[in-house]
Amino acid sequence: MEKLKISDINWQELKELPHQGSTSIIYKDPATSSIYKFLTEFSKSEKDALYHKFMDMDGIQIDRAILPEALIMDNDTLEVYRMKELPNSIPLSTQFEGRFVDSSKLLPTLVEASKILRTFHQAGIIYTDLSFENILVNEMGPFFCDFDSCSYQNHRGTYISLLLKRFMVDYRQEQFEVSDNLDRISMLLSFFYLLYGKEIQTISTSSYYRLAKNSATLKNAQPYVKSFLNTRRAFSATVPYLDELIDLKDAFIVDKEKEKVYSK
Repeated sequence: MEKLKISDINWQELKELPHQGSTSIIYKDPATSSIYKFLTEFSKSEKDALYHKFMDMDGIQIDRAILPEALIMDNDTLEVYRMKELPNSIPLSTQFEGRFVDSSKLLPTLVEASKILRTFHQAGIIYTDLSFENILVNEMGPFFCDFDSCSYQNHRGTYISLLLKRFMVDYRQEQFEVSDNLDRISMLLSFFYLLYGKEIQTISTSSYYRLAKNSATLKNAQPYVKSFLNTRRAFSATVPYLDELIDLKDAFIVDKEKEKVYSK
């Protein structure tokens, strides 16, 4: 992996992007189609941990993963990293944030994203902070970005998604293990939130069954929804990859406002 000095950055070329996270500032270099992530809210120990993780991940090549390509140091401390820009892209959560969701557009995209997640797990990477905000989509399909919080070898991710935190910690009040299964749970939770515009723990099982009448995909997911909502037992379900649950023959429209699923 390329290592640069912070003095190597041409500050005058960088343009701050409109959408920012809470722990960094992201800039674009239009001349090189590169993205620079400045680790503004990371402690020294967090920067050091991220540096060692990225160095251990050096050489990993995964299709549809936007991994760091250069680490930019101030003395011996990682301050910025550079990655390739994904042109004409928006977060997957933004693409389907409207009132109506068409299965013919959504489900193929999610199958692709799920298969990409499989390749991470095969490479020993647990995404950990998996959300549809961290999956970008353009005309080529979905791409995963933002690997700050991924877990790899002895490097444990420090953050989980807000949906997973609200479900596992706040709702179920349970501990969790960083594992492939945790990523699959996060993806399924994100799928439900995208479809209904609300978190699965706010939907009763009877309402879910009613909503699932017109979708083989949602029927396939019913056993896992039951486990999600049964707080009388510790959560122990092994959740399949989303592409195992999705039926691409599904043809439905979700109306989030009326909480209805219509056959097409």
